[in-house]
Amino acid sequence: MKLNQFIAQNTHLSRRQVDQAIRDKRVTVKNKITMNMALEVNPAKEKVRLDKKLIENKNVKVYMALYKPKDYICSTQKPEKKKKTLLKYIPPRKHLKLVDRIEVETEGLVLISNDGAFINKFHDPKKKPEQEYSLLAKGKMEDKDLAKLKKHYSSFKIIKANTRETLLTLVINEGRNRQIRKAFDSIRHPVKYLQRIRIGSIKLGSLKKGKSRLLTKEELDA
Repeated sequence: MKLNQFIAQNTHLSRRQVDQAIRDKRVTVKNKITMNMALEVNPAKEKVRLDKKLIENKNVKVYMALYKPKDYICSTQKPEKKKKTLLKYIPPRKHLKLVDRIEVETEGLVLISNDGAFINKFHDPKKKPEQEYSLLAKGKMEDKDLAKLKKHYSSFKIIKANTRETLLTLVINEGRNRQIRKAFDSIRHPVKYLQRIRIGSIKLGSLKKGKSRLLTKEELDA
């Protein structure tokens, strides 16, 4: 892409204003001033700056995984009153949106992107990937409790249990509001802790609370 075209597409300047800025030596490519308006640049590899400020390529598609901490609302807007949103954890890139949401009490994996087609895939019932959760339920779950749970979920696994609590993982194919908590309330084993650990092929892994990472090509292609 030509230098003046890239700057015009990614700033508020018109093409004429961009050309003037280049003539005025306000533009650098790889930290060197250039006056070549038709210079071919690769924004993915070369840093282009206007008045020493890095110009972000708005046309680059971004796909990220974020570990949402507990008690944070799944929103990228400025918080109201004392509420906490994910705005402080969203990387400073324009047009990034949350792909979907989990409850304020739940922590774990959420996805962020600026690709509308990618986001829409997670809202299409025919394409929506399954989700896996790790949860801690109150009390020890007996066989009769597990039989009742199978009415709600066919795929779950008990990790460990004692008289006070049961740790398990389960898979869901849709994300209705508070559906997991309601299911466990109905069998009298309320959820003490809930964490989303996987969406389709994308895993939370070792990601720390409040941190994010770019998705790999393998994750996107799966």
